Amino acid sequence: MLDIQVNFAAGSRYDPPNRSGLAAMTAHLLSTGTRAAKGCLGLTEAQIEDRLAEIGSVIADTVDGDSVALRLRTLSAASKRDAALAVFASILQCPALPEKKLVREKQRVITALNVSENQPQAQAEKAFKAAVFGAHPYGASPDPKSIAALTQADLMSFYQAHYTAQHAVLSIVGDCDRPQAERIAEQLMRALPERAPGAALPPVAPLSGSSEIKLLHSASQAHILIGAPAIARGDPDYFPAFIPAAQPGSFQISLQTRQDQASEALRVVFMGCRWII
Repeated sequence: MLDIQVNFAAGSRYDPPNRSGLAAMTAHLLSTGTRAAKGCLGLTEAQIEDRLAEIGSVIADTVDGDSVALRLRTLSAASKRDAALAVFASILQCPALPEKKLVREKQRVITALNVSENQPQAQAEKAFKAAVFGAHPYGASPDPKSIAALTQADLMSFYQAHYTAQHAVLSIVGDCDRPQAERIAEQLMRALPERAPGAALPPVAPLSGSSEIKLLHSASQAHILIGAPAIARGDPDYFPAFIPAAQPGSFQISLQTRQDQASEALRVVFMGCRWII
């Protein structure tokens, strides 16, 4: 087996104003079609899926606030590996980002967001992010309006700006030696867009004081989130209990309890926090 992961500094913190969801949409649409070009296969979404199924390979993506991770898992036999790498390289270097697929995905995401508006946990998480991070990019959440506004040009511009070798970290684990790994790196990185690094991420402002936000909901359970900006990933005091991010991520306590027990649950949590401090 061979596992390959490429991370780009292309997470949701780079979403422009009124375009929340752009980073995630771009990542998800990379594998829905590619353009025929030097070193790239021109493939439809169905052809990509068929080729991967034939050789037993999987391509997946993950998006967080700071980065996008694109992963390939394939058999290491030369014929299987090379076929999978040809598809993966085409997705990385020559995405078509088809308009038809964008329309489909926008509708899917908007439907999911509309459903989440009635879910107490989703409402609590959105309010929590906004309260902890304010106007900082970490505090933004996609909504139906921002998703509906996305265009193919937005996606291609975002790809060109952020899916670059300067923004990439490549990890290769599995059945290959160093010369093979170097050839794989060259194949995947050589035709990525060239763009200078973008503007630095603004600092996360510390909270000026405590606040309490109550959202009314008919659910039988109360969903409670407590937290604040914590420390950045590179902080010398960082340890794995916190959520790592390029800027201070959030320290968060989350719980659910019956509506009539919410006050008592909060009292117990605050007692525990005072004991830890």
